[in-house]
Amino acid sequence: CYACLPGANGYARGEGAAIIVVERLADTLRDEDTIRAVIRNTGSNQDRRIPGITQPSQEAQIDPIEPIYKQPILIWSPPDSSKPTALAQAGNPVEANAISTAYWHYRSAKDPVYIGAAKADIEHMEGRSELAGIIKALLVLGKEPFLP
Repeated sequence: CYACLPGANGYARGEGAAIIVVERLADTLRDEDTIRAVIRNTGSNQDRRIPGITQPSQEAQIDPIEPIYKQPILIWSPPDSSKPTALAQAGNPVEANAISTAYWHYRSAKDPVYIGAAKADIEHMEGRSELAGIIKALLVLGKEPFLP
């Protein structure tokens, strides 16, 4: 399975387990626990009006991005990387175009948003796939060079 490349050739189901421990920042600081990241905001958009998980909607990918950053608690600063849920050849261009469209007026070719896809490495774990993407994003935070 190749994500975001011409050789993208389908859906490959993976098996696995993942767990992420989330706690209030105040509790983490009080207990002097290790902080890997702070979740500043979240968003989602899934109306189930797509033909299947291998054919996402570009509009549905773009819609939740800017409202998340425009909420008062955040200063608009697009990420250095974005994690598409790229699947097969049909979904790859849709998600890559959605990320490009959402961030084009905030970033340039000299300051790009890098795209990575955990599913190309471990296949699609369906209900657990988002956890795999979050874990991968945490592992690459602050790393140079960016690991796709």
